[in-house]
Amino acid sequence: MLQRRRISAVLHHDLRHDTRIACIHIMRAQGALPKSTSPGASNIQVITPFNIPA
Repeated sequence: MLQRRRISAVLHHDLRHDTRIACIHIMRAQGALPKSTSPGASNIQVITPFNIPA
């Protein structure tokens, strides 16, 4: 769809990393992990017709 220019952009991010962070937050809320700084959110990439990965 990007190559045909039917859409202009797609947001891509690491779902595995986001799921891991969500599990860490849940485990901390339940007391299973110590409360400390959490890892940052995953990087988000904006993919357009001009920067489609090979």
